[in-house]
Amino acid sequence: MKKEKIIAISIIILIFISGIVAGFSGSIFYFRNNPEAMRILWKKPQTDDILQKRILNLLNLNSTQEEKITEITEKYDKIIKEKEKALRKEVFTELTNMYSELKTILNTEQQKKLEEIIFSRRGKDYIPPPPPER
Repeated sequence: MKKEKIIAISIIILIFISGIVAGFSGSIFYFRNNPEAMRILWKKPQTDDILQKRILNLLNLNSTQEEKITEITEKYDKIIKEKEKALRKEVFTELTNMYSELKTILNTEQQKKLEEIIFSRRGKDYIPPPPPER
């Protein structure tokens, strides 16, 4: 009786562990072959990699075409990143200006409430960092 219980429990544990391994392996395989899914999951823009891989995989290109497409996508990726960096700085500046302008209209109690609303997740001593460099 005890031997049968041990075998049954061992089989259940083995099935459970094999399910975990299969799920983990399947996830790794899926995310390696679908960079868009990884981008959506982590919300990190990787447009250059995704666009380039999609074009290279779907169009059946020869080696010279691949080189030219890689060159073009890298060129525009640099331009896009520079514009994105400038835009982040502009947005940060405008947000700072907006908060300063709002504070001039509010009394001290309202200013405190505004700060609580804005910085409730980060803490009262939170100062927004400068835009990230890429």
